[in-house]
Amino acid sequence: TLAVLPAEHVWALASDGRGGLLAATGLPGAVFRVDAFGAVEKVAEIDDDHARCLAVRGRDNLLVGTAPKGRVVAVKDGAARVVRDLEAQEVVGLVCHAGGGLLVAANADTAGGNPQMVANLLNQIAAPPETKPGQKAQPRAALQDGSVVWIEPSGAVTELWKKAKVAALSLAATKDGAVLGTYPGGRLFHVAPRSAPALHADLPEAEASVVVTDGEGVTAVITSNPAVLHLRGADAPQGTWTSAPVDAGATARWGRIRTTGAGIVDLAWRTGETEKPDASWTRWHSARGFDGGWSTDTTARFLQVRITLAGRDAELRGLSG
Repeated sequence: TLAVLPAEHVWALASDGRGGLLAATGLPGAVFRVDAFGAVEKVAEIDDDHARCLAVRGRDNLLVGTAPKGRVVAVKDGAARVVRDLEAQEVVGLVCHAGGGLLVAANADTAGGNPQMVANLLNQIAAPPETKPGQKAQPRAALQDGSVVWIEPSGAVTELWKKAKVAALSLAATKDGAVLGTYPGGRLFHVAPRSAPALHADLPEAEASVVVTDGEGVTAVITSNPAVLHLRGADAPQGTWTSAPVDAGATARWGRIRTTGAGIVDLAWRTGETEKPDASWTRWHSARGFDGGWSTDTTARFLQVRITLAGRDAELRGLSG
């Protein structure tokens, strides 16, 4: 044990640039400094129950995201000042954008951003109230609605990503934006100003709780339910992505498929009349010489697409038809 802080929760840690740590805490909402020997010093109180995340802009110059008031607070020389009061109740991620401004990940929820109430909410989702015979089923509890916004240098706010009943958990900087970790479904999304959000990874665990990045991209992801540490391995020379079957609702004629991205070397598709692909489906058809668009020229209710990517910088940013 390096240090014991006078708080119930430690939500975030960051280097203080002096060989020690900065810690964002809850109950009380505050920022503490812990030196290399474990000595604890309170840096500032943030006038909210929880300091949920940190962004360091320089020595003694911090940004703090709070809950349940959903604020972005600047801390400088021990004094806290509110720089943005969001509609969401819980600010969980802050990234200073290289081109200026601030990326903010936040959640709006019926629990008002209170982590204890969020835990109760998750329990209700996992174990809904029992409905007795003759009674009307009670509505299921709703998860948080997550979002990422860009607060531009001018002060204008641009929404980069938003999802109903999907919570934002973590945000880590990249060259042009940030990578977001979510729940439920441990997914990573790349978000950046003036770009459409893109799915970066879909992990088998329930929560992408902590994302770690460097100049080359994501280096590690820590998940929950279950707890797993994913580390970046050697670059694969080639990989594939397969879509879920797309349902037209009735037998339909499928037209041209278009993609956006880099390193897309092949597109293949197959069709069928059953919700899950089986022996009745067609074989995979490959669009050889694929140049970003291809006509399937096929009739069926369901269509499934498989994309092959090659190269270190390969990515699929969009798929339409």
